[in-house]
Amino acid sequence: VYYPVSTLPEWLQPIALALPPTHVFEGMRALVLEDRLDMSAMWEALALNVVYIAVGFLTFRWFLRSTKTNGSLLSIGE
Repeated sequence: VYYPVSTLPEWLQPIALALPPTHVFEGMRALVLEDRLDMSAMWEALALNVVYIAVGFLTFRWFLRSTKTNGSLLSIGE
């Protein structure tokens, strides 16, 4: 939160940039320190959130269909 992504080691920067809060913090840092509203950072965070929610939904749907096909969903309570 307190340091920009550029202060991280090279190998860790792509991992940090894959997290939506990183972009929010970068945008807030630009607003507080440079008095500049960086909406591109907010759009990147929103896009990552949409991608992660879609992947989570599709994964959940796949697992639910798989358990219904195998019948393992009904056998959990027995």
